[in-house]
Amino acid sequence: MDKNTQKLLEMLFHKVYGEIPEEAQPLFRTNRFTPPSVKEIEEYLIEKKVLSPKENAQKFYNFYDAKGWMIGKNKMRNWKSAINTWDFPKKGLVI
Repeated sequence: MDKNTQKLLEMLFHKVYGEIPEEAQPLFRTNRFTPPSVKEIEEYLIEKKVLSPKENAQKFYNFYDAKGWMIGKNKMRNWKSAINTWDFPKKGLVI
């Protein structure tokens, strides 16, 4: 459903019901990607026990922000999956 159709439906539901009824809620859910903040990335890297999470979070953010949060020709759908493809040094590993 495009944005204009969705807005029109929301307006109609509000006029008729005052608020969107529970059974109509699935119509208005969007699974759009929202870029994470550097802080969210940092927290995830801490969870994953990555060395220098703050610096690596900034690198990841800058890289994909510069690319418009695209992976190849496709829009990113899940940043956590994308970050798992990066080879960050982990705490406790001897190289």
